[in-house]
Amino acid sequence: MAGTLKVGTITTPTGSGSITIPSGVSLSGGVANTPAFSVKLSSNQSISDDVLTRVAFDTENFDTDNAFDTSTNLFTVPTGKAGKYSFTYLTFVDDIDANDYAIAYLEKNGTIIGHSINQFTSSLSTQNVPVQNTTVEDCAEGDEIEVVIKITGAGTQVLRSANTIFTGYKLIGV
Repeated sequence: MAGTLKVGTITTPTGSGSITIPSGVSLSGGVANTPAFSVKLSSNQSISDDVLTRVAFDTENFDTDNAFDTSTNLFTVPTGKAGKYSFTYLTFVDDIDANDYAIAYLEKNGTIIGHSINQFTSSLSTQNVPVQNTTVEDCAEGDEIEVVIKITGAGTQVLRSANTIFTGYKLIGV
């Protein structure tokens, strides 16, 4: 049986609490966590020693609102989509040496999002190092979000494509 249910308010019998939605039921419209995106590297990226570098995410796994630009490596909050966003990045550095470090973080409009910083300092030779973080950030229309990384060491280092990703989505209910 198909049909349309039109109501102004749905409440529990007591007027408070939660409403259970059975499995197999999907909701659409205003309750979707969109915009949402997931991007990755299509091949390894070389990172010059001690140079702050934008991670070149050039392949989309998905992008619900076409808000991630693979030519600039930026997520731009679309018009009408301001709010709180969850962002996660994972960068995987190949063969960092003892006493070298890798630091990665998010930038919003070219400024560090302070609570998104993660740093790894190696204590052994030739370690493969994940540098990752998840954060929630208030975003306005037109804000640009990017992942940047800096690696110190002997010469150029490599971000592995198989393990370097960036995802984000708008939170609902907050």
